Formats: sequence, C-alpha cells, structure tokens
Amino acid sequence: MVDLKPEGYQLIKLKEDLLSYLTEGSRQHLITAFWEYLLLLEVTYKVLEKDRTTHKHNHEIYEKYLDLEASYKVENFSTEGDFSERLLVLSNRIASSYRARFGESSDVKLTVDDVTSLVHAHDIRSLRQKLSDYLSTKQSVWILFDNLDKGWNTGGVDEIDIIVLRCLVEAGRKIEREMRKHEHKLYCVIFVRNDVYELLMKGSADYGKDMRAVLDWTDPDMLREMLRLRLVSGMDGVESNVTFEKIWRDICISHYRGEDTSAYFIERSLMRPRNVLKIFAHSKGFAINFNHSKIEESDIEKGVKAFSQDLLIELDHELSDVCPDVPDLLYHFIDQPSEVSKHELNATLANGGVSADQVENIFGFLLYYGVIGLKTETGVQYIFDVNYDSKILTTRAQRLGENARYVFNPAFWDALGITDQSSQ
Repeated sequence: MVDLKPEGYQLIKLKEDLLSYLTEGSRQHLITAFWEYLLLLEVTYKVLEKDRTTHKHNHEIYEKYLDLEASYKVENFSTEGDFSERLLVLSNRIASSYRARFGESSDVKLTVDDVTSLVHAHDIRSLRQKLSDYLSTKQSVWILFDNLDKGWNTGGVDEIDIIVLRCLVEAGRKIEREMRKHEHKLYCVIFVRNDVYELLMKGSADYGKDMRAVLDWTDPDMLREMLRLRLVSGMDGVESNVTFEKIWRDICISHYRGEDTSAYFIERSLMRPRNVLKIFAHSKGFAINFNHSKIEESDIEKGVKAFSQDLLIELDHELSDVCPDVPDLLYHFIDQPSEVSKHELNATLANGGVSADQVENIFGFLLYYGVIGLKTETGVQYIFDVNYDSKILTTRAQRLGENARYVFNPAFWDALGITDQSSQ
C-alpha cells in the first residue's frame, strides 16, 4: 500500500518556474514523465522500506532486493525524508535544470531526450525492470494518491492544474498497463473533489472512460449504519444484526433539545463519517469522565462544543491553503448572526483582509465545504443536500437575487459564538 499525500505548495515552484513557459504538448509530455517517474520511485521506496529486515531472512527475495536497491540508490538522488520532501526536491531539481538549460524562453518544445535529462536521475528502464521482477513476490500493489487538489480554489482551478491532474491519471494508467503485462496486480487510485473531477472531464475527449467511485455521503441513514457497524465491532457479545435504534438507546439518550440525538450529531457532521465519529467520541469521552452509564445531555453539549472547535481549526487550515495571505479568516465570523445576506458575508470577508478579486473564491470555498448553506422555501440547503453540485446552489441564489440569505452550519455555532436567529 503506497499512500501519497503531497502538500499544496510543493508543485507551485514547478508550475511557476517551468510549466508556464512550455507549449501545451511539452507540458503534458514532461508532467506525465514526471508523475510516472515519481510513482515508480515511491513504489520502489515502499517495498524496500517494508522488506528492509525481511529480505535478510528470506532467500527467495534476497538477491532481487539487492538488485532493486542498487538501481534505486544512485548519485545525486536523495532517498531521505518522507514523500513530501522527496517530491519537493525532485520538482526543484527539474525547475533548476530547466532554467539552467533554457533560461526564461517561452513556448519551449521539449524532445524526448530533453524530458529524460530533466526528469530522470535513474536508469528508468533498469529500475522499472528490477521493480517488476521484485513485485512477482507480492500479491498486489495499491497506489493511493490524495491531497493533489488541496489548496485549489473551488471553481477557480486553472488550466495548468487540470493538466497536472490529467497527466497524473495518464501516468497511473501507464504504470498499471506495464505492470499488468507482467501479470502484476497494480492499481492507482486518485482522490479528488467533485468539482475538480468535473473540470477534468470537461477537457477530456474520452468523457466517462475513467472509472469513478463517488465517496461523498448524502444519506443520513448510511451514516447511522456506519456508526452502527463501528459500535457493533467494538462491543463484544453484541449480535451483528442488532438494529441501530436498539444499540443507540443503550449508550445514548434518545433526544437532545427536542431532536433525535443521532440526527443532531449527523446534522453537525457536514455529512462526513469521520465527523460523526468525532462528535460521538467527544461525547462518549465526557460521559466516561463523569462516570455516566450512557451519554447524557451535558455530555452531548460538551462534546459538540469540543468538536466545533476542532472543526473550526481544521477548516481554517484548509482555507489558509486557498488564501494564505489572510490567516485565521474564519475567526472573523465570530459573534455573527446565523443568517446573513451575501453582502454581509462579503463585508466580513473584506474586513478580514480579503482582496476584492479573492472574495468570490473564498465565498465558493465556504459554500462548497458546507460552512454556509442557502436558505430556500423548503429549508436550508447545504452542498451535501445537492450532491455537492455547487452550481445548483449558485443558480438558485441568482434567482433569489438580493433576497438570497445564507445560514451558517450549526457545526460552527459553538466555536464562533454564532447567534441562532431561528430561536428569536
């Protein structure tokens, strides 16, 4: 299992110092070679790390391990640090080599030899062959790539960002095909936001060719089932087919502030499984500390407040990737009413130091991540209520015009001191 999570800033130097000067064809050629090379290196690094001790006691892999290690460890290539550091070093090396060779020339067309000299520090054919030989001792390899779109503005992804993603997909496909020719089971899975996927498909001639699995959660009952399975697996002696209602009554009060407690948790989770588990864990922790036989009202109150603070910090970090020049932006919404107009939202953003050309990007972030929802005749609609299609919310808001009203998600009320206007 090769789990890769780059930081958003690590490809910025490569993007600014190199990609903007190349023709579109050269960009795709270079970036695809870059990703293919990087994925091969990371798979090699992972198997060498995993079998660092094992190969010494296993004669079947000993020689293959030494051959692969010799191909991987070459001069002028650092194998130290984590994936993020190796990615940064590689992208900086390519950018520096490009500047030394081509300077500030624009519309540069790269040959195959140019790409090879810029990207590869290894004998790529030898490395690929040695890795293929070694993978014959493994059942399967899964490459999981996440965080590539971290820090990309919602709806504001530029052309080069999409090319970078498209080339990563193509590089993953290429490695899969090559390894499967040698009967190896290798799978490359890339995680991206829904809006980024739609932008990727807009520029693809073969729309629908890529296999997509939607991981967004929109059904509260599915979250209850997830929680039920977690509870059953952690409670010895409980039958696996026990209903959620029965097991929930045994560990938590049924209602809080006139609302079903499980619905109360889910409403504040932004429809994310990990958030449901966080709220439950916080509430359970307070119940245990106060020696309660089940989760009570006071435990839920304290648990939701603790979760709200965690969520605020987490989302503020996400926002800092989109707008690094304005730190702690979400904190400017402290003591706001729960329902506001877009003009009021924009005024708060401007007071927080957001420039006029960034206001729409930040507003899109707040909408896409469920910080705010649109008030409609049937109730408040958040992004997860419309299958994460922000165009539905923006279109409805345009129809409402100046009458459009936005509501802060209750998950943030405790941390920001939001005033609930519905109770007034």
